[in-house]
Amino acid sequence: GLAGLLLVSVPLLTLFLYTQLGRPDGIDPEPGPNGELRQILGELTSRVRNEPEDIDAWNRLGMIWKQLQQYPASEGAFRRVIYIEPENEFARVELAETLLYASNRAQLPPESRELLDSVLADNPDNQKALWLAGLGAFHEGDERRALGLWIRLRDLLPEGNVRQRVTEQIAQVSDAPQPEPVAESAPAPMTNPHAGILGMSTGGAGMQAASRDED
Repeated sequence: GLAGLLLVSVPLLTLFLYTQLGRPDGIDPEPGPNGELRQILGELTSRVRNEPEDIDAWNRLGMIWKQLQQYPASEGAFRRVIYIEPENEFARVELAETLLYASNRAQLPPESRELLDSVLADNPDNQKALWLAGLGAFHEGDERRALGLWIRLRDLLPEGNVRQRVTEQIAQVSDAPQPEPVAESAPAPMTNPHAGILGMSTGGAGMQAASRDED
């Protein structure tokens, strides 16, 4: 089910997470990863106040708010990016995921599906969009589409643990019975797969499309 599928998303989504985030000086850090993220929020908030069209800062804010599970704030940041640059691939994928987690359901919200479809129409090789769209298809009962998306994703990934885990997941889904739909009255709680992985290496091209050069 969803819990098992999300296990593979933890290493997979490290391919898409920012690593080079500044830290404001003169602030006593709160213990734990959330304290570090809240530190960074201060600097990024100052940046967007002074430069309201700084897409890179808005994208980073959206990622941090999502890490903190503050989904309305995360959604607002990514919508700001799309307002400034409607074709921004990174923001569209991240907004799709933010809406998924805010919904507290396994199924993709309609807007998330539309966002992912639009990204894959522009770039069929967007790895995170392939993963999320496949996850959505699986929970809608469309195993054939889910497998097609994940097989494409697997073929794009370099050899290593992430590709191996995606391959194993494909095999498990291929042999598993079709999942029953989640009842409307009992939404499945979602777990944010970004939690606890801030600072890990990206190594994927999906992030590069949306991030700005820091040089």
